[in-house]
Amino acid sequence: MLEIKVDADAMLKQFDELTKNIADLQTETTKTFVDWQTEDMHRHFPKVDGSGLSVSTTIYPRSQLPRKKNLRGGNAIRRRAIIAAGRGNAAGTPKPILRPELFEKLKDRMIEMVKEACTWR
Repeated sequence: MLEIKVDADAMLKQFDELTKNIADLQTETTKTFVDWQTEDMHRHFPKVDGSGLSVSTTIYPRSQLPRKKNLRGGNAIRRRAIIAAGRGNAAGTPKPILRPELFEKLKDRMIEMVKEACTWR
């Protein structure tokens, strides 16, 4: 005869712990996203929209054109007026707003967070 014994209490305890870890992902997602902005994107004031498992941020492009220093103070007012009138240099850049390296870092952080929360112990 074959006899099998299963300790259901220990298994239920592991399921409860796994369920709790998955529920905690809501706060961990926001924390990981803010950490990514602070450490990888070097944002001084990280901003997160949304809550729970769905969070987002807005990434604005920066000009890739070099800034010219104005050695003469009076010329700055005229230059600003020309730019405000729309005759400024409107050349863009073909670079993506979110660089692939930063996106990879975000993916790695999120995958690590989910693996840690969903590990069967």
